Amino acid sequence: MDPGQMKSRLVYEEPVEVDNDEHGRPIIEWRPRFEIWADVRPISAREASYAEQTKSLRTHVVICRWRADLNELGRLRFKGRERVMSIESITNDSEDNLQANIDAIEESKPA
Repeated sequence: MDPGQMKSRLVYEEPVEVDNDEHGRPIIEWRPRFEIWADVRPISAREASYAEQTKSLRTHVVICRWRADLNELGRLRFKGRERVMSIESITNDSEDNLQANIDAIEESKPA
């Protein structure tokens, strides 16, 4: 892991249930937990249709220092931007607790 390659500042956010709506369903807010420096590498891009809307999906590998409090329930937000990546999986590179490889998907909003 080359620290000089970690040029992206990301905010790790976790979902928090803040209340229930009028139908009893939980209302979820994303709360920032901590910031990390990372090397964000785009892997692929594709378009998908959901409910008659086309969205662009971009797959990334995010490489950062290992943190035990990273998990797949959270998401990553580019600091100061609206770009958000959902975390698909996290691997502990070489099982040495030094580097995390995060597979993430960024979804663009329809135009």
